[in-house]
Amino acid sequence: MKEFFALPVEEKQKYARDPADLEGYATDPILSDEQVIDWSKRLFLNLLPLDSRKLKLWPETPRRIQIMSNGIFKSPLHRVTANARNERISVAVFYLPDTTTEIEPDERLITEERPQMYRKLKNYAAINFECFQSGKIALDTVRL
Repeated sequence: MKEFFALPVEEKQKYARDPADLEGYATDPILSDEQVIDWSKRLFLNLLPLDSRKLKLWPETPRRIQIMSNGIFKSPLHRVTANARNERISVAVFYLPDTTTEIEPDERLITEERPQMYRKLKNYAAINFECFQSGKIALDTVRL
């Protein structure tokens, strides 16, 4: 991954994200005047299912768990402090179920001592993206 981000801009642009898609190399799209601007560059690639991979976007040189666990597993916010002497590369992995799949806390993890903390929902990726653009925390918006 580090090798990819060290490539010249022209080379990285070969893997550019289509404006109508999430996959590929780009910055986050700016959707509103109120959006929190994040100037980081991202390389977003689908891993699974295998037939969803867009291999033309794969370089040749290369938090839904908190809801389903009813808050037992924590999904930390990723924050980075810039360092003028050292560059930083972060690799984030997301589990994105189909947008029509409902996710909710596993009923076996809901007890009298630990009541249900999150509502049942679909398309958490869209909720997360919308919240990120407005500077909100997605988990806070789906908490009961």
